Amino acid sequence: MQTQQLNASPNRLGYSVMEAASALGLAPSGLWKLIALGKIRSVKIGNRRIISAQEIQRLLNEGLA
Repeated sequence: MQTQQLNASPNRLGYSVMEAASALGLAPSGLWKLIALGKIRSVKIGNRRIISAQEIQRLLNEGLA
């Protein structure tokens, strides 16, 4: 399986759960669980769940506290 990296482009506003999980070093199922528990904010657009670049940065800066 190929690991995806977050694109550092300032134009990129959001990432799929797979992309965010890969960048954070988490299993996608673990990230889905954190979303379900309300620990990570995301938005649903159509059939896709998107995590904002700001939310990923917040998670990295503050953790899950």
